[in-house]
Amino acid sequence: MIILSKGQEGFLSEKGIKELRCAFGQDIFRNEQYKLATIETDYRNQLKEQLAELLQRLQTRQSVPNADYCLLLLKKIR
Repeated sequence: MIILSKGQEGFLSEKGIKELRCAFGQDIFRNEQYKLATIETDYRNQLKEQLAELLQRLQTRQSVPNADYCLLLLKKIR
């Protein structure tokens, strides 16, 4: 890595060093962050689908294991 300065003497402050580290870290791990975000989004979507299905089954009075417990938890969430 080469750092150029407009003046005759090169200088990089502590703040500048931290900003460089942050920028390099973000660049290096960008793909990993994207993969993790994709995985988290998939899990969240699955959870939403499962909850919607459970709510539908509870509303239509279908057989739901531990229905009373599920209703209690939903009341606490609300």
